[in-house]
Amino acid sequence: MRINNIAIKLHGAIKIAVFIAIFSAQVTASFAKGAMPVESCLRARQCEIIILGALTPSPAITFVVYKNLWSSWSFADRATILAHLAQEALKARKNPEKYTNIPKSAPVYPRVVAAIQKLSQYSIMLSESDGNKSALRLDKEIQRGNLSFP
Repeated sequence: MRINNIAIKLHGAIKIAVFIAIFSAQVTASFAKGAMPVESCLRARQCEIIILGALTPSPAITFVVYKNLWSSWSFADRATILAHLAQEALKARKNPEKYTNIPKSAPVYPRVVAAIQKLSQYSIMLSESDGNKSALRLDKEIQRGNLSFP
């Protein structure tokens, strides 16, 4: 009898371990798939990452995307955007001159570079244009917050 109980408990533990392994693989796969829509929209120029407000007290690295594309993404797809923004912000802080098109001779250039080096906020903006032949516009900010860096 005792051996049967041990075998039943062991069988149950194996089922739990297999369930955890399958669940972990599914979660990992869903996050891996979630990164793909953001990457593909950046490559297709259906969205863009820019820096806004470099001469304001709270500049932000901003993700601009067509509203209809944003609406088609899952929550997991949308969650990957913050990771992208944090990575881009770190790159911008290290090489701020690559993230501005202001000439070095402009009087405000040092202030813009200093603001980019301290970049710590993000925003997500929707473009109401349809995305077919329309350029991205900054129509509506839907999210703003502080970035957390790894």
